[in-house]
Amino acid sequence: MGRVEHLPPEEERAWLLGELGYLVGRQGVDTFVSAPLVLPTKEFFPEPFAFTVGSLTRLADRLLVYSGLWHLSAEVKPFRASDDEDDRSAAFFAGIQGRTCLFGFNETVQPAPDYVAGVLAHEVAHAWRAVHGLAVPDGDTEELLTDLTTVFLGFGVLTTNTTWRYRSSGGLRGSFVETRWRTDRAGYLPPQAMSFALGAQLVVRGAREEGGGQARLVLSHLEPNQSAFCRAAMDHLEQDSGLCSRLGAGDPGTWPPSRGIPRLKQGPSAPDDEEPLAAPEENEKFNEGRPVFRLRTAQAGTIAGPGLLIGLLLGFVLELGWPSVFPPWTVVATAFTGFVTGLFAGWNRTSDLCSDVECREVLPEEARVCPRCGGVLSGVITNPEKRLELEDRILAVRRKHLRKVE
Repeated sequence: MGRVEHLPPEEERAWLLGELGYLVGRQGVDTFVSAPLVLPTKEFFPEPFAFTVGSLTRLADRLLVYSGLWHLSAEVKPFRASDDEDDRSAAFFAGIQGRTCLFGFNETVQPAPDYVAGVLAHEVAHAWRAVHGLAVPDGDTEELLTDLTTVFLGFGVLTTNTTWRYRSSGGLRGSFVETRWRTDRAGYLPPQAMSFALGAQLVVRGAREEGGGQARLVLSHLEPNQSAFCRAAMDHLEQDSGLCSRLGAGDPGTWPPSRGIPRLKQGPSAPDDEEPLAAPEENEKFNEGRPVFRLRTAQAGTIAGPGLLIGLLLGFVLELGWPSVFPPWTVVATAFTGFVTGLFAGWNRTSDLCSDVECREVLPEEARVCPRCGGVLSGVITNPEKRLELEDRILAVRRKHLRKVE
C-alpha cells in the first residue's frame, strides 16, 4: 500500500474550489466568510445529549438555525436498514412538509454526540440546498455537493470529522492485554477533499493571521488525520494569491463582520421515560457480502503478561525458600526474564481479527468469510489506521463523479 496523500488530486482540488465559488456566487459571500464555524463543544450544543428521538430532534433544530433556516423545525424518525439493503446510510433527508424538515436516522450507528452532529449537519445541508433551489437531479453528485455545502455553511469541522473517526482503548483482562479499535465513517467526499475545502475557507478568512488563533482552534477539534490534511491544504492554498478572487469572495474590506453564535434557549433534557434507540442485534450478519480485512496482530503483549507473572511467582518462591542463596533482587530479575521471554515467544506469533470494529472476531486461517459478521475477507492489514487507504480505494467509484462535473 502506498503513502497516504494529504492533498486531493489536482483535478479534484479544481472541482472543489469551483463548486465553492459557485455557492459563493449564488448565495453571496456572507455565510462563507462570516458565519460561525460550528465546533463540537457545549458553546454550540448546550443541550445534554442522549441517543433518543427527542435529543436528535433538538440537535437537528439547532443545526437548522445555524444554517439560517430559522423558520423551519425538524422531525426525526429512526429507521433500521434491512439485512439485504445495500444502502446503510446513517441518515437521510425526506423533504419538507409545510414548515417541517423530515429526517430519518439509522438507529444502529455509533451514538457519539460529535459523530451524530456531523451526520445531521449533512442532512440539514440537504434541506438548505432544497430551500435555495440548489439540488441537482443526479443523486450521487448531489451527495458530493451536499458534503461541500456543509463547509460553506460553517459545518465543516463536524462533517470533515465524520469522514474518518478512529478510536482505540484497552486494558487488562485477567493476565491478558486487551486492545480494542473502532472506526466510523460517514459522508461521500473523502477526508482529504473535505479537509481541503475547510482549509480553503480558513485561508480566505485569514484564520492564520494575527497569531493564527482561529486556525489552531479549528485544527484542535479535527481528528488527527483530518487535522494533518487541513494543515497541508492551508500550506498549499496560502501560496495562491488569487484564491479570494477565484472563489468570488471579493475584497475582505467589504465583508460583513463575523457573526456570533445565535442565542437560543437550551432545550429540555430528554424525558426520563424516553428509551434510547436500539443497538444492533448481536447475531446480525451486518457485513454480509461486504469487504472486510484480516487485522493481523502480534501476540507479544498477550504472552509477555503471563510471563511477567510467572517470573514474579518464581522469584518469590526462590527468595522465600532459599534466602541465603537468592538475594532480594531475585524477584526483579526473574520477573524481567519472564517478561522478556514472553515478549520474544509471542513476537512471531500472530492472530487475525476481523477489521470491522463492531465485530473483531478471531478468524481461522482457512476462513474466506468472517463467521460472525459475514464480511468477505479482502486482504490483510496490521494497523487499523491503514483502513483509510483501503477505504479510499472503495470510494474511487464515487470520485469518478467528480470528473463528470464541470
